[in-house]
Amino acid sequence: AILSLQTVNLGGTVIGNGVGAPEKYKAVIMKKLREVSNMNVTLRDNLFDAAQNIDDLAHVSNQLSLLATSLIKVAKDLRLLSSGPEAGFSEITLPSVQAGSSFFPGKVNPVIPETMIQSCFQVLGCDRAVQAALEHGELDLNVFEGLAGANILNGLHMLTNSAHSFTEQCLKDIAPNEERCESLSNTLIPIVVELKERLGYSAVSKLMKEHDRESIKNLLE
Repeated sequence: AILSLQTVNLGGTVIGNGVGAPEKYKAVIMKKLREVSNMNVTLRDNLFDAAQNIDDLAHVSNQLSLLATSLIKVAKDLRLLSSGPEAGFSEITLPSVQAGSSFFPGKVNPVIPETMIQSCFQVLGCDRAVQAALEHGELDLNVFEGLAGANILNGLHMLTNSAHSFTEQCLKDIAPNEERCESLSNTLIPIVVELKERLGYSAVSKLMKEHDRESIKNLLE
């Protein structure tokens, strides 16, 4: 889709109608583009629209931005769940890919999720540049199309590389901290939830105010 748009801006013709080049020009250009790109590049039906509007490029960029935003959320979750060993969640252990903290021996820093997050920040920046190119096109020709294409390719490259590292160096070897998870599952919160189902919200709320944690736990025994 990206390359098909570029065919209208190769020069030597009047934008949109192709005046200035023989009729076979389009066919030759499309054939050469397929050869160098190894893609099934097609010619746009409306070359006037293609020259003026890069909404299809903006849509592709927007989808990359959506993917980047989702990956940021996943990477942040892993970063939090692996935080610790004492003052964080410490529910999972991430594979160690470097020596660790320069100050705290034995601490595994979440460098791969953080790399993923920062790469996605860059992709969001690329998308903003593409949207700006769309917004600032004028009249018959959007002269900023090349910037949009370059930023989409940069975003694709960054997401491809960072997602591969994220998968191979982090996701594949995540391990649960079973002792920590079991400890959390036996805290007061699950007990309160179970009591609420047995006794009702008001009754449990009153118990929470009148009794300490151990007394409430004993109610389930």
